[in-house]
Amino acid sequence: MNMMNRSYRVNEKYTMKQFVIVLFIIHFAKALEPCSDYSTITNEESRSPFHQYSFSDTPISDERLTPGWYKIEMNAGSLIPNQIPELFKCGTWNPIWLNGTLPSVPEVQANAQVCVHTIDSVCEYSWFINIKFCCGNYLVYELLSSPVGNSAYCFGNSSDGFVSSSDNTIGCYTQCGLSVTKGTIRLEVKLRFPETCVLYMRRHQTRSPF
Repeated sequence: MNMMNRSYRVNEKYTMKQFVIVLFIIHFAKALEPCSDYSTITNEESRSPFHQYSFSDTPISDERLTPGWYKIEMNAGSLIPNQIPELFKCGTWNPIWLNGTLPSVPEVQANAQVCVHTIDSVCEYSWFINIKFCCGNYLVYELLSSPVGNSAYCFGNSSDGFVSSSDNTIGCYTQCGLSVTKGTIRLEVKLRFPETCVLYMRRHQTRSPF
């Protein structure tokens, strides 16, 4: 059964105008999906918990970070570590680490505590961020700006308790498209196309529903 596209037969009491309004609502709801609507932090390899900060460099300071959803794209890894990083690691003076466990089930979102490691305490300042594990085997983080100067989120290739899968495509195909039928009229809506759907189709040799 091809579940990449769903058809809905509309009750005749609804007008086409009402129909279009519903489709626009669906479109904007999809656009707000964090697995497809995010910014990226790219090639900031010094955010690794193994990177030693040099005083000749300018420290990364997420005090200036714009709050929002982020996907991490670095060779060093994309996992915020839950092992306490040492001071002057992650390209900054005060590393920010995860005091919890990353979600590892597709489409699950967690609210987790992050801590700033300072000279006085391993968790002198803390707050909560949202983290979502997207089907397609990647994480997105709803990062907040740090209240501490010269502090930065760490990202690497390991985080205790996180289990990754080589084929996390379950559920992706339900997001790929929507078509609606009213009588003999068929409407197809081109929703913002998540990369998880592209991954699913490539892996399963399925054509786009559009």
